[in-house]
Amino acid sequence: MGTRGLRESPERCMACEHKTRCLKAAMDTEQSLDFKEERLKDAQNAGLIGFWSRWSRKKALHTKRRAACEKGSDKLSNANADPCNGSSLERCK
Repeated sequence: MGTRGLRESPERCMACEHKTRCLKAAMDTEQSLDFKEERLKDAQNAGLIGFWSRWSRKKALHTKRRAACEKGSDKLSNANADPCNGSSLERCK
């Protein structure tokens, strides 16, 4: 969380050449599912998404969460290698 209470990337990450891969890797973790579910709830409360659309998207997120639990890993997919040595959103070392 930033100083204004918003989610934001650190300034040092914005200059990094690996920022896109790093952020994609961060959004490919178990914690990202919580974030995505929160966004769906906010969208429905704001009237931007209907019940059935939210239900369908939550079901897809639940399926991904279950698959990650069965693998016994916090990582949902190995498609994006984390260039920041396992610490997404921190400057590459």
